[in-house]
Amino acid sequence: MLAIFQFYFSAIVLMLPLLSCVGIGAFWARRDLPFGGSFITTLVTSVTTPALVFHLARTRAFQDLAQAYLAREPAGCLVNLGCGLSDYFQWLDNGQARMVDADLPEVIALRREWLGQPGPRRTLAELDLCQPGWWDRLGLPSGPGQAPVFLMSEGVLMYLQPQAVSAILAEVGERAPAGSVFAFDAMCWLAAGRARRHPSVRHTRAEFGWGPRRLADLTTPAAAPAHGRGPQGHGRLWVSLFRLRAAVPPGLRRAFLCRV
Repeated sequence: MLAIFQFYFSAIVLMLPLLSCVGIGAFWARRDLPFGGSFITTLVTSVTTPALVFHLARTRAFQDLAQAYLAREPAGCLVNLGCGLSDYFQWLDNGQARMVDADLPEVIALRREWLGQPGPRRTLAELDLCQPGWWDRLGLPSGPGQAPVFLMSEGVLMYLQPQAVSAILAEVGERAPAGSVFAFDAMCWLAAGRARRHPSVRHTRAEFGWGPRRLADLTTPAAAPAHGRGPQGHGRLWVSLFRLRAAVPPGLRRAFLCRV
């Protein structure tokens, strides 16, 4: 019963921005202000409105996970793999933590042009996740006794091929210090190869390449950690799976929290 209540409460909270916009449109229309009716019609029927709500919920989920990590490791290292133009440090900067934003060279160049040079305790890194050895190229700590790190990859892995995702998960499992966290989201495996049916992605040349079909798709790559440590969360990747409550229709998208 409590789970059902939480589900509907979360749904209402997530719909508040949409309901507020509809209310503004109704207020606009009742006072014969221009564009009131078309405002409501465009908002409610727009295919981008659900996507916007989902993306806001996803961003908040990553933000909460990172803040939970910083509560344990105030001077920890945050790494955004495939950062794009996102700026999580504006919410996460506690005066001690460090942030590494990594992406392809052309994206980092655009980021420097539009967002300027990074501030204190921030680093921009040119990186291709599909090339092995990215952990060391970022200069991240590795091995026993090193401080745990927090890695996140928002809206990235579903565009890669299964072999590339397996290699990324394996590198995290092999190189991350104990206690590290890797947070990422993923599309359902049924979405792979069907980007043309996505209301916003279909207008680009992007394609979904990967989605986990079973839990083993996430745990198998790290079955043999390089550090040779035991299976109790010390070098072996284990996964805690949760659904973004009320943010995404069941089965369409999942968020994963991986601890090492």
